[in-house]
Amino acid sequence: MIYYIENYFSGSRNQIIVEWKEELDLEGKKIDLKYKDKKHTVLIKKVLESGELLVVFDNGQKKRLQSLNTSLDYQSLAEYNNH
Repeated sequence: MIYYIENYFSGSRNQIIVEWKEELDLEGKKIDLKYKDKKHTVLIKKVLESGELLVVFDNGQKKRLQSLNTSLDYQSLAEYNNH
């Protein structure tokens, strides 16, 4: 953790964000999530630097979701994405 904090403040912010997104490995994946107390299945188009998710719902609606209001069901990643 200290590694990331030191690098973040030393100017390596962009590199840390790139590594974080790679570690998450969510972009382009289908997942179940809970948003505003409702369960949805979405396709994650992009993880933004702010931590927000740009997703597409089953009905085609695109939305930017704040991580504060969103809970991901990581077990569904394997179910939907064969991992």
